[in-house]
Amino acid sequence: MARNAIERPPGPSGLPLFGNTFAFVRDPLAALQRWANEYGDIAYLRFPGRSTYLLTDPEHIERVLVTESHTFTTGDLRRDAFSGIEDESLAVSEGQTWQRQRQQLQPGFYRKRITSNAETMVKHVEQTVDRWPIGTTIDVMREMDRLTLAILTTTLFDHEMHENQAVVRTAVDTLIQQTDYSEIGTIIPNWIPTPANRRFQQATNDLHSLIEDLIRERRHTDTDGDDLLSLLVGTDDTTDADGGLSGTELRDNIVGLLLAGHETSALALTYTWYLLSKNPAARRQLHTEIADVLDGTAPTADQLPELEYTEQVLLESMRLYPPIYGIAREPVTDVTIGGYTVPAGATITIPQWVVHHDGRFYDDPDAFRPARWSAERDSERPEFAYFPFGGGPRHCIGDQFALMEMKLVLATIAQRVSLELVSDAPLDFTASVTTRPTAPIEMVVRDDTV
Repeated sequence: MARNAIERPPGPSGLPLFGNTFAFVRDPLAALQRWANEYGDIAYLRFPGRSTYLLTDPEHIERVLVTESHTFTTGDLRRDAFSGIEDESLAVSEGQTWQRQRQQLQPGFYRKRITSNAETMVKHVEQTVDRWPIGTTIDVMREMDRLTLAILTTTLFDHEMHENQAVVRTAVDTLIQQTDYSEIGTIIPNWIPTPANRRFQQATNDLHSLIEDLIRERRHTDTDGDDLLSLLVGTDDTTDADGGLSGTELRDNIVGLLLAGHETSALALTYTWYLLSKNPAARRQLHTEIADVLDGTAPTADQLPELEYTEQVLLESMRLYPPIYGIAREPVTDVTIGGYTVPAGATITIPQWVVHHDGRFYDDPDAFRPARWSAERDSERPEFAYFPFGGGPRHCIGDQFALMEMKLVLATIAQRVSLELVSDAPLDFTASVTTRPTAPIEMVVRDDTV
């Protein structure tokens, strides 16, 4: 029998007026983990002016993201996070607007188009490694960020950023600061002219100008290219009456792809290098597989299925350190989940970070074990015990692009060098729109690949 609709799930009591706010901002990831451990698969959290439900059961998650996805929107938390920077992008649009935008963007991520970019991706990786003298120390996050941005802009937009990388980097950094949930200042609306908000607005203006110039240049030159930007410019119109993208939608979607498309891949690769350095046996097995499969040649898209352990390493890295730590949804009508009524407009938080560390689905969940992802063992888990790219109709549009890119990056670099941590200090994280390491991760470039 369903519980009384007024009854709420168990959850932390919190403070008067502020609820669980201070416990959350002290350490968002630890707080979510603790509350899930203490209160189970559905917990009620208290934040000022917001009813929040924490879901960690894979069946509940699948229902929200997949089977009843039409009953939920991305919600105002996401819209607020991207307010001013990509107000009309795929990330925040809903309903028919979202469907139209997804339809326009999807051809850029068809498998044939993605695999045709493999050689270009590898060349960028080789150029990156060429800049690393053996014995030098690198900030691996910064290097992966620079690399994935170069790959994305070249393959999707047929454009070399070069000096304009700084504009994108500043925009990403200010967005991360603006949505750092461990900072109480993030609750201040963007329109209030605080120093942080002014920096955010300036970075947004600079990024918008850069993208608008890129679109204008492409529109007045050649729109017959096969890259995503040329495809989108070819359908662009000042209105969406013909099913194309409006000018603002085009700009905001390019912004969204730039920000999310390289940041998340850079984070996944950064954490992968960190984990490989901490686990020498896994690193040796990776190097052995790459040497056996590639035999000294540059990797190609056709060889990627043979790099099974390489893929397992990446999957396990994204389990332990998912670049996006949580997903938010809002029901458009009252729904019943786990026997409790969740009212329309409430926030549902679905934390990959917590579910990916759940001992019900993973033995020794904090250990790095790529072999978990063998076909036999992977089939034993519920589908939504692992969802680094989200799920359902709104799953990450670039997931296959990212997976191919990351495998090529990992294989190309590991074929030539290994990366060794400078410090054994434990990782600390900034929980924002992404899950970033708080401090730089410095690594030494070594020439041993066995």
